[in-house]
Amino acid sequence: MKCLVDPEYATRDSAQGLAIVYPEMVQTIADSYSGRALLRRPIESDRVNIIASAGGFGAPFATGFVTADHFCDVGINGGPFAAPSAYDIYEAAKYIDSKEGYLLIYNNFMGDQLNNDLALELLELEGYRGKLFQVRDDCLSVDPDAQREERTGLIGGVLLTTKIASEAAVEGKSLDEIYELLTRANRRISSLNVTYDFEKKQTMLGEGISGENPRIIHENCLSLEESAKYVYDYLYQDLQPLPGEKLYLVVSRTFRTGYEDLFSFVKYFHNYAETRKPLQRVSAGHYIRMDISYGFSVTMFCADEELEKYLAKRTYAESFVL
Repeated sequence: MKCLVDPEYATRDSAQGLAIVYPEMVQTIADSYSGRALLRRPIESDRVNIIASAGGFGAPFATGFVTADHFCDVGINGGPFAAPSAYDIYEAAKYIDSKEGYLLIYNNFMGDQLNNDLALELLELEGYRGKLFQVRDDCLSVDPDAQREERTGLIGGVLLTTKIASEAAVEGKSLDEIYELLTRANRRISSLNVTYDFEKKQTMLGEGISGENPRIIHENCLSLEESAKYVYDYLYQDLQPLPGEKLYLVVSRTFRTGYEDLFSFVKYFHNYAETRKPLQRVSAGHYIRMDISYGFSVTMFCADEELEKYLAKRTYAESFVL
């Protein structure tokens, strides 16, 4: 990915730039370790605080999450191809000084796990309480017979769990209660990447954000309508929606994908769902700067009555609507 800013400082500079543009909404920490953490304003230290870290430069831009009302309290990205450092997370949490604790949300990748785990250890040494929450929604990141706990995560799962957690925190729920809500939600979220090879005329399911080969390839297929059907059927089969659950859809286009194709894909997905189990609501946008093939990251969430209430209001952030 090309950019003019030095990649080593890109997430720091963009976080500081957002704080300049939206000073009434967000702030950075003066004299911080790396300047990569963006904090929501005003700081509310009398409730559980939600910290979302979302990979390195070029990964989901977590700092944009903080500009939304009641979305997350801290958003952090790391450097090039690196998870946010443990000290960035630790420093932001200490600055907030929450008496009710912290929930650290991140995708289930090794670097993110190690850094969040170390950050929590540092916080606990100083008397703070927190819990780690790994998003595991990428249904094609593992073999079909693997346990859900082995799955990695994609942007849709991070968005949905962060929204649920933040709304529950503002409502006044305890750290343990919020963790239990997300644990339930995590089991009812499924995501996959659908990408296209124009030269080979292939639709591919499961291409990884770090170059992993796709797991399913449909030959002689470059149709948005057909691929929407493939994706719906695969996610539906993975989740097996229960009576009374409502379906929510989140679709993010990759960096290379056209705006028109994003919303056309959503239309075909919606129309196909209407003939099976309809969707309660659809969110679509450019939530992640994926540089893999032309295509989308697609997430389906089966929400029960309690979880659904935390998704009732739209979230409006600097870079997206959810």
